[in-house]
Amino acid sequence: GLQGERNNTDGADYRAVELQLPTKLDQALASAHRLIDDDRLSAEDQVTIVRFDDDAETLLPLTPLSSREAAHQAVDS
Repeated sequence: GLQGERNNTDGADYRAVELQLPTKLDQALASAHRLIDDDRLSAEDQVTIVRFDDDAETLLPLTPLSSREAAHQAVDS
């Protein structure tokens, strides 16, 4: 069952449970990795990795997917 801290407020018992859900950033990074590994893309297809914050930064310029490892490294940087 769910584990959590047992609490009693105003005579009502409840258990506080903290869920460890992935953040939106975690989900976006996982999606980028899945896209890079997608079998529907060939080695001749190209990808660029851009990080957006206050400014945009190119982490990987337009690169063929024959270099999938470089794309994965750019996503992780």
